[in-house]
Amino acid sequence: MSDSDNRETGPDSPNSPEGADRGWETGGSVFDRSKTGSGAAATGGGAGSGEQALLQAGTSRGTGRAKKTAPVPAFLGPYATILAREEHPDREEVDRRSYRRGVRLVTFWFALAGVAAVAFIVLNFAGDVHKEYYTPVLGICIGVAMAGLGFGLVVWNKRLMPDEEAVQERHPLHSSPDDVVAFEEDFARGYQETGVGRHKVLRRTLLAAAGLLGLAPLAMIFNFGSIPHGELQVTRWTRGARLATRDGVALRLGDLPIGGIATVYPAIPDQNGKFVALTDNQTAADSTVMLIRLRPGEDQPVPGRETWSVEGHVAYSKICTHAGCPVGLYERTTQHLLCPCHQSTFLVTQHCLPIFGPAARPLPQLPIAVDADGYFIAQSDFIEPVGPSWWSRT
Repeated sequence: MSDSDNRETGPDSPNSPEGADRGWETGGSVFDRSKTGSGAAATGGGAGSGEQALLQAGTSRGTGRAKKTAPVPAFLGPYATILAREEHPDREEVDRRSYRRGVRLVTFWFALAGVAAVAFIVLNFAGDVHKEYYTPVLGICIGVAMAGLGFGLVVWNKRLMPDEEAVQERHPLHSSPDDVVAFEEDFARGYQETGVGRHKVLRRTLLAAAGLLGLAPLAMIFNFGSIPHGELQVTRWTRGARLATRDGVALRLGDLPIGGIATVYPAIPDQNGKFVALTDNQTAADSTVMLIRLRPGEDQPVPGRETWSVEGHVAYSKICTHAGCPVGLYERTTQHLLCPCHQSTFLVTQHCLPIFGPAARPLPQLPIAVDADGYFIAQSDFIEPVGPSWWSRT
């Protein structure tokens, strides 16, 4: 009997056709074979030659030249063999010109994100919070920074990373040892294929953009300003300031009919003595006032405030004492002022006393008078805090 007759030919034998199809069971996983190298080749000629052919095929992708690889970091040393094997076409070798354009485009987006983040941080400290441009420009800067970082990552994925179609079967929730090894190898391969180790400019601009964007919240924290003390107790109203509309028209006695209402702002004389209405956002935030004309005898003022009105004309802050919303809905027949945010209702004839809703205190009253020219003027600023009630407890 020859040696060939002594070989096993059962279905479980690696020499049989069935055993050849199941050789992967005896030779271990592809990850084990890639790590053992020549040791795997010694176990069987077919497995070793197949692994060697796979490694040799990874050095070229139809271009006839070896693929340029980035230096392998020390912590990826055990997977140097895997990094040398390329399983997906490299975009740089498919279309080098398009690949370089992609690198420049990604660099542009990361650089734009970094510049916008720096502008956001600088504007937080150098910008004028009272200007109308301040808040919109802050939003634009942080938006451009986040969009630039996002666009750069998307373009990096679309233009520089290799394409892959993969189907994954449902698997147990726990990770098997082979899955752990597979993840480590995928991570090592991804380091090479994504170009992180190959393109320093991409890595550096990504880190710079992400780092600067991470500093943006710190800029807002440090730009909150000092703790307010007496600033909440005063507004732009001063003695002699005229009551003017948003168009700058100062109101005279008799301009409002009975039951009429007008939103007014302080008008302060400039260097030439001309009254100019202050209607900027900072003034409107705490100095907006409603001038209301009641019928004679309807007003029931607080004792000591009998001289704060003029012939049925009363002036109250338009800022709700609950949450700071504008109180602008007036019912002429009932003399009710309604806040549309949370339905707080104030009775104008009784010094704007809250009669419904969450507001806890009356609207602050502005003492008014009439000057020699017949214009409504303020006798002084409000004597109580304007706006939500908690301000008066700070």
